[in-house]
Amino acid sequence: MKFSTAIIVSTYNWPKALELSIKSVFKQTILPNEIIIADDGSKSDTTQLIEELRNISPIEIKHVWHEDSGFRKTMIMNKGFAMCESDYIIQIDGDIILHKKFVQDHIEIAESGYFVSGKRAYINKKESLKLQVNPDKEINFFALKDKMQVVRLPHFFNFRRLSNSKNPNKGIKGSNMAFWKKDIVNINGYDEELKMWGYEDKEIAARLINSGVLKKRVRYRCLSYHLYHKIASKENLQFHQKVLDRTIDEKLVTCEKGLSQYMK
Repeated sequence: MKFSTAIIVSTYNWPKALELSIKSVFKQTILPNEIIIADDGSKSDTTQLIEELRNISPIEIKHVWHEDSGFRKTMIMNKGFAMCESDYIIQIDGDIILHKKFVQDHIEIAESGYFVSGKRAYINKKESLKLQVNPDKEINFFALKDKMQVVRLPHFFNFRRLSNSKNPNKGIKGSNMAFWKKDIVNINGYDEELKMWGYEDKEIAARLINSGVLKKRVRYRCLSYHLYHKIASKENLQFHQKVLDRTIDEKLVTCEKGLSQYMK
């Protein structure tokens, strides 16, 4: 089955991390058809970086931006989805560095009727700072937490097959997810009622599952590395938990304010 693929990267005011993330896309054994940077209101230094990256990119880079008005990841991701022209979307964060076979792995395990949730390993603070100073530096394996999350064993993975679970809370990482665009359009994308950090990825996964799309939890492939940063504010987490619980309990498939408002 042949299909086109997009990488969509969410970012906010951290150009050094974004540079590492996008350059890791350039190094892929199989390149995506397009890169979409979903920018939640970054300053001009991020725009300047994106222009520099466009000049050296082997594929098209699209940049969607809106003004900084607090955490509005759900909105900017929906705008990015609307801009996407590819069949299959691989979603990462702008503080994620990809293994060189990340895209290849995602393409090889893509399957109709499924979305994918992958793993990541955390890079410690010291190593994260070194990488930002020298973007061409290789990641030191011994500077990783949860090292077994990023051991690539594709044959063992194939033997074990995939763990399909209908529990939307288990193993979901918005920094390493993949889904068919048609499935995202069907559920109306992210719920923009979730206006701060927390559970927005679990909520969209719950609606995918409610719509009949099953989850693949991937180990030993689709590897990614997470740069160190301080934990985001969790002040609105209780409200987000209520929205997630409602989605699960009422088996909701769509959301009222989502992707459809940006589709042509």
